Amino acid sequence: MRLGRRALCVLVLLLACASLGLLYVSTRDAPGLRPPLALWAPLQGPPRPELPDLAPEPRYAHIPVRIKEHVVGLLSGNNCSCESSGGSFYLPFQRQVRAIDLTKAFDPEELRAASASREQEFQAFLSRSQSAADQLLIAPANSPLQYPLQGVEVQPLRSILVPGLSLQAAAGQELYQVNLTASLGTWDVAGEVTGVTLTGEGQPDLTLASPGLDQLNRQLQLVTYSSRSYQANTADTAQYNISALVTIATKTFLRYNRLRALIASIRRFYPTVTVVIADDSDKPESISGPHIEHYLMPFGKVRSG
Repeated sequence: MRLGRRALCVLVLLLACASLGLLYVSTRDAPGLRPPLALWAPLQGPPRPELPDLAPEPRYAHIPVRIKEHVVGLLSGNNCSCESSGGSFYLPFQRQVRAIDLTKAFDPEELRAASASREQEFQAFLSRSQSAADQLLIAPANSPLQYPLQGVEVQPLRSILVPGLSLQAAAGQELYQVNLTASLGTWDVAGEVTGVTLTGEGQPDLTLASPGLDQLNRQLQLVTYSSRSYQANTADTAQYNISALVTIATKTFLRYNRLRALIASIRRFYPTVTVVIADDSDKPESISGPHIEHYLMPFGKVRSG
């Protein structure tokens, strides 16, 4: 019995010595050796993301904006940080996340050459992978909404500022309103403009309304889009009422059968588009129907020089 207890004590003593030895080896900082690598630790408190370019155009600089920090944080491309925890007690076999600065492994000249080579390879990759459809194109305000036609890209489950949104409407209206609809994501704003009413923030449908056109345009500069579908190579499409934007004008003289065939063809695809008819026939026939405007012109009028 005594031999068993003595053997057990020796075993416990050996295990304690081995543990202390491993602890010393893992925490020592002997001269001539590289200093221990910094361990990653989360920042104390919420990180302050780098603000995207939210500066207004000079004509909108006088309009006050209240920034929404939680939305701006989603726009930050990289809001993580690696810092040394410092002063912590490391145990053997403890899983640790280490941050290694690989730039110190290069000489300054070699580092510049490597960076230039990588940049050249990256530009070559972009030229191979991108096409003309990736170029940002902004549709002029003929609708009268100005919006991006193509070239706006957002990573899955990330957020971006939507470029190019603007409303170029006639002055003197009591209320200006813009409705935005998305099928693969949601809308929000990076800041709230005084005098603009927002409905549907964080939802697929967003309505912006204001009695001031400048205030509404400043708010449109802060509209964000967030992807909510993890699908690559998909796109949200713009939807608008073409009947409010397009009017078809045509002239006729006697050939009413051709005119009726034209109207039937238009009604097949655009049943609500307005058709304006200029008729200078001697004996005009009646052309009627929904969204048709028939104007009779003088017959046989001759200009004298």
